[in-house]
Amino acid sequence: MIYHWQLIFLDSQGFSYVKRITASPVELHEREELLDENLIALIRVEKA
Repeated sequence: MIYHWQLIFLDSQGFSYVKRITASPVELHEREELLDENLIALIRVEKA
């Protein structure tokens, strides 16, 4: 199943930003974004 996900990041100055991606849970674990040390939250938003 494919979902929309929001990845929330916090930069070194304390500002947060959101990146939205569409992927299955398996594909999500292969994404480079999950390795980013600034990632603070991963939220499954809805089915695509």
